[in-house]
Amino acid sequence: MKKLIFTFLILSGMISFAQKRSFNQLSIEANYGLSLPTTPIPDGGKAGEFNGFTHFSFGARYMFIPEIGAKLSYAHDKFQDSNATSNNLVYHRFDLEAVSNLVALFNFQSEFFNDFGLLAHAGVGYISANPSGAINNEEVGNIIIGVNPMYRLSEKFALSLDIAYNLNPKMHFGYDGQLIESNFDTDFKDFNGGFMNITFGVKYYIGNKGDHADWQ
Repeated sequence: MKKLIFTFLILSGMISFAQKRSFNQLSIEANYGLSLPTTPIPDGGKAGEFNGFTHFSFGARYMFIPEIGAKLSYAHDKFQDSNATSNNLVYHRFDLEAVSNLVALFNFQSEFFNDFGLLAHAGVGYISANPSGAINNEEVGNIIIGVNPMYRLSEKFALSLDIAYNLNPKMHFGYDGQLIESNFDTDFKDFNGGFMNITFGVKYYIGNKGDHADWQ
């Protein structure tokens, strides 16, 4: 009997909490910007030779509470040798991340944060890499961490700047689309690669409860 009462109290509390939520929880976003490789850089090359406005992404985010949420996203990045455009590497990336609203988490009290927000995000993902020097795609892991300042335009829209670093364990192809280790068959090595994204985007808030969790 005690277990039933305890279970009932928990369920009642959860239902009551859900009913008291006066904010929207779901949003979608689209972003465009820079892809900036950091390591490994092909022999004789420079990182700047592979930079470019070649990133675009879109995703969906759900905030469980104003402080914590989760995000699922797809991103496309292309790295191309500016001196030999046929040498390139294309990434199709899928990420699942935890998201924290730092303004709500640390309870910043200022009128400035009425329309300016700050999210932090981190997670893991999968990359299908298409190197120009290979017939088949390469599968690469991905670890991502970033910050996402925002400016609210209205109840439904916000502009954002996202700065993120991506760590790619066990790369075998460089940003020029060629094998990092030319003697791959006899001298097998894994390489940890990394690149940054600096992007601008727009967020759209879904729901009819007024403000989104980002602005609680």
